[in-house]
Amino acid sequence: MVIKISKKGAVDRNHLDHAYLTRIKSHPILPKMHGWVDTQMGPGLMFERVRDANGETSMNLKMALRTGRVSPEEGRSLLKGALSALGKDAIIVHDDKTLDNFVVEEGPSSRRLVMVDGFGPSFMTYKTRLRLRYPLFAREKLLRCSFKLNALLKKEVKALNRNRKLIEGATLQAG
Repeated sequence: MVIKISKKGAVDRNHLDHAYLTRIKSHPILPKMHGWVDTQMGPGLMFERVRDANGETSMNLKMALRTGRVSPEEGRSLLKGALSALGKDAIIVHDDKTLDNFVVEEGPSSRRLVMVDGFGPSFMTYKTRLRLRYPLFAREKLLRCSFKLNALLKKEVKALNRNRKLIEGATLQAG
């Protein structure tokens, strides 16, 4: 289990996440929520930890790419599939600044992404209420986020390729 605790002085995302996930009930791309628990640091929202088939905690997409566990092509395919599934069900995404929100879950014969953070509304505004009521607006927001997330993936792959070339060049010079 994972417990998300709100930061002092910040917007209480846990209440928004709880309300949003209660409304959705469950989705294969979102973590399973178990509800509220009391902790030493205040109330926390408990989620199921995303694990691989072997029981190990799953890696986020960025780390899976960096370690070679996921190839760039597979990373693109996984992200495309996750974004497509979120769009199909008009899931609101508010954080498009990091690939760390996506965790690679490895099943017995396949992989998929689970979005462990950055879903749902970031604030309850008039626009958010429209997105909750009209799926077309939620999909439009997700489309904008998907462009940014795909650009982040492309940037990460470019950096990985650059680092590999540097390492190969250094190895050739040393040898």
